[in-house]
Amino acid sequence: MLRTNNIGGKAVFRARNLIWMLDETLTFNDEAACQAVGIYKESQSQSNLIKNPSFSLQPNPANETVNIVFEEMELGSSQITIKDITGRIIFDQVITNSSLALEINTSHFDQGIYLVEWNYLGQKPQTKKLTIIR
Repeated sequence: MLRTNNIGGKAVFRARNLIWMLDETLTFNDEAACQAVGIYKESQSQSNLIKNPSFSLQPNPANETVNIVFEEMELGSSQITIKDITGRIIFDQVITNSSLALEINTSHFDQGIYLVEWNYLGQKPQTKKLTIIR
């Protein structure tokens, strides 16, 4: 019999057992599958989580530079990604917990709207809109 927890209810459990009958080597990882589509588990344990993860963009709208200011950042690294309106990555950088602010030169960005995404390990990514005006 397939050894998995009953996550997803009885229908999911039955479906997994039927699939397992076809291929006994299959395993199911609900947490990884959910995270792949942007669903994040909320945990009661706050030991490795940020209490109120947030960041701000200053100034916004920006011209030549923008400062990304992090609030309540705990130990660990995170990643900032800036994408244009088509989804093309314009800027991507891993930052450490020692960085409470990050200044980005935006002089080479075209005028327009960008999405700034902050990915912090174990947290739901946060996204803010950045406007560049010349």
